Amino acid sequence: MPLQILTPDLLNREPADRFFARMTGIDPGELGGERGMLAQRLKELLRASCTARCLFDEAAVTAAGPDDLTAAGGVVFTGPGLERALGSPKKIIAYVLTLGDLSALYHGKDMLGQYLLDTWASLYCELAFREFYERIGNEYGAQKLFLSSRCSPGYAGCKLANQAGIFALLEPEKIGVTLSSGLMMIPEKTVSGIIGVSDRPFPSEPSTCDRCTLRETCKSRDSSLCGMWR
Repeated sequence: MPLQILTPDLLNREPADRFFARMTGIDPGELGGERGMLAQRLKELLRASCTARCLFDEAAVTAAGPDDLTAAGGVVFTGPGLERALGSPKKIIAYVLTLGDLSALYHGKDMLGQYLLDTWASLYCELAFREFYERIGNEYGAQKLFLSSRCSPGYAGCKLANQAGIFALLEPEKIGVTLSSGLMMIPEKTVSGIIGVSDRPFPSEPSTCDRCTLRETCKSRDSSLCGMWR
């Protein structure tokens, strides 16, 4: 199964600092004062200490309905959001992306330090996924194939139980990722999902904001951060 390495230098690219500032209210670096300097040091610590790895593979779709999809090998995915997110794909790409075990980095940090480090780690996960999605998008695009948006277990109508299907296809234990009895991934900074592949463009879907139950009260709705986690 292919494995991609996604450099922590992603955190040095625009818009990482801007997203971080929107999420925490702290500008990294000298402009943010003492807390900004702390944020910058923690970003550098994370960059020096871990690298995102993404294990992925494709599987043919053997059957699909409004609320379920069966991949090769009899692996079934279910949820009311599947058809909206994936349409009617010919195959899917399953992925698991992880930063690995970061517990040693949190040790000895006060509450603010842990919060800032955790925010950088979450941001790195998201930027690494975007980089992965762009890479495979280029590869499949060269074959005149199109990708759907991602569909992640526990989000937007994709049932959490679908984690088991992703693990059955990929065996992420190979990169140190395991699944708890409650279907939570370990280490914590790990993301997973499935992406549809088709020879036809996928219809556009409502934005993440339009589907969010907090859309009327979200402070980031009208900011550049809006839709970041799509």
